[in-house]
Amino acid sequence: MLGPLKVRPGVGGKAQKVAKRFSFYSEIVAFLAEHPRGVTTQEVMAAFGQSETRISKDMSNVREWLGVNPRTGRSFLPPAKDHPEALRRGVGLYLVEDLLVDAHLFRKLRQRAKARSGDEALRDLLEALRLVQGAPFDGLRNGGHTWLAESRTDQNLHVAIADVAHEAVTAALAAAEIGPARHAAELAWGLAPYETTAVFDLASVMEQEGQSDEAQKLIRAMANWTDDTGDGGPIELPERAQEILRKHRWLQPTKQAS
Repeated sequence: MLGPLKVRPGVGGKAQKVAKRFSFYSEIVAFLAEHPRGVTTQEVMAAFGQSETRISKDMSNVREWLGVNPRTGRSFLPPAKDHPEALRRGVGLYLVEDLLVDAHLFRKLRQRAKARSGDEALRDLLEALRLVQGAPFDGLRNGGHTWLAESRTDQNLHVAIADVAHEAVTAALAAAEIGPARHAAELAWGLAPYETTAVFDLASVMEQEGQSDEAQKLIRAMANWTDDTGDGGPIELPERAQEILRKHRWLQPTKQAS
């Protein structure tokens, strides 16, 4: 999920079952990943706008694609009425067992970093960022992913990546780890070039690298952002960003040689 949506099934699955609608079936797996306790047929129907018969067929294709779970000896996606959780709750449920999700790993690493300090915390933050391959859910199929409008998972992940990148930049600069700080800052800026925190972080790294002029150019460009959706007037930066600009020397005139 942390980039273009991809599903990597284990050995033994039948890829031909989903070859013609790979993006659609990948999205189904992503939807199931967001519901680790399972979803009913009705919930899948509502999310994808399909009939019960169509959903049953689609889930059968996903089941054959993912193959057999070597841990349990049954399909990674058991029939809705056969899973132990479905039997316990008395309702048919679709859920993928033992599904490893990059977004879930990202969240766990971030939480572990919060419980640690120093180099250990920084390592967890950087490891989380290494999972990011682009904007969350980038390149989804046209007309799909309507369920994301309710879950907001893509937006929440976007915010989480930006927050982790900022935490990593702050920790790396404090430890004089300029390379990791640069990587984290560029990642955040690449995903959110119009987020002031990402700009400030990248400028801070540039300064530590001795590129004060480049840092100042970046900050000046931010201070001159305009609204390209209206009359092109200047954008009013958040109060926190304005306060940083007032306190920092970035916007001071460059001294000229005499």
